[in-house]
Amino acid sequence: AAAPTVNPEAHEAYLRGCYSFMKGTPGDLETAEKYFDTAIAKDPTYAPAYAGRSWVWNARNQMGFASYQEAAPKARAAALKGVELDANSALIQAALASVRTFIDWDWEGARGSWQLALDLNPSDAMAQVSYAHFLLIMGHGEEALIHSRKAATLDPFDPTVLGLHAAVLYFERLYDESIEVYREGLRIQKDNPILINGIWNAYFM
Repeated sequence: AAAPTVNPEAHEAYLRGCYSFMKGTPGDLETAEKYFDTAIAKDPTYAPAYAGRSWVWNARNQMGFASYQEAAPKARAAALKGVELDANSALIQAALASVRTFIDWDWEGARGSWQLALDLNPSDAMAQVSYAHFLLIMGHGEEALIHSRKAATLDPFDPTVLGLHAAVLYFERLYDESIEVYREGLRIQKDNPILINGIWNAYFM
């Protein structure tokens, strides 16, 4: 009964942005950003679109598609705007957690945001696998594998989720399993940069 009214055009633009985002190429990230911006233009109070915009700039920073100086403030601003609009959104908390992890290196703040995001929605595959990478940074490889495997089970058709899961396997030196997951991801999208770079490293090791 307390659910807010959602502008259907904003929601559709957001979904299209998510579809482009999961492909991970520079062009697809640009398309995703345009869709998220369209959603915001349709409804400036639609918090998920700000989460999407934050993820885009975070991804550009992580993959070297934009400089830290350009990407960091944009990823941070979008996440904080989302929190301002809906602090109880799992999507927003996951976006904020990602900023705190990969942009600000605020480990304690990130831990709290990841835990809140997963408490709000434990079925968010991207949040699960991103939290796994946070756990790797913290030196908790076995726990990271639990969340990473769960992410791949939750969404076995998202090439970015599969690439990030395979990376966890790689860092845990499970090279054969990592290559298998990378191959599965490349069957879904042959030009995904996370998958291409990752499988090269796994074969090398």
